[in-house]
Amino acid sequence: MIELLRNYLGGRWVEGSGTGTTLHDPVLGAPLVRVSSGGLDLASAFAYARETGGGALRSLNYGQRAAMRGEVVKSLQAHRDAYFDISTANSGTTRADSAMDIDGATYTLGQYARWGAALGDARALADGGRVPLGKGGAFQAQHVFVPARGVALLWRS
Repeated sequence: MIELLRNYLGGRWVEGSGTGTTLHDPVLGAPLVRVSSGGLDLASAFAYARETGGGALRSLNYGQRAAMRGEVVKSLQAHRDAYFDISTANSGTTRADSAMDIDGATYTLGQYARWGAALGDARALADGGRVPLGKGGAFQAQHVFVPARGVALLWRS
């Protein structure tokens, strides 16, 4: 039977249940691996994301988050040649075609890291200017952007 990939969920690696879905090589059509979300404890995973993962991220300032993105960029750059090999073997593209995706994605992530680094120790960002709430400017308000709480989930069926 073809390998069933594990999922990193709730801080640990776990296997889904059932037969799952087989992923095929896009060029040759050969089966590569299986994936499954069957039987996974999503409620526990969401709780872990909200409480542990989210809390850890919210404890960081923008500069620290940017440094983490920068480390991801370094790892991507270190494995760049392997991504070209994978792309060529699995989609039949040329090196120049693959570079648009591989280098483009790495550059984009690096740009976000640079923008975040420029924010430094900030943990919230001003949204516009101050708004007077009374005569003479004694009372004012200002909106701020703060890290979101909860879990963002993209689902495609």
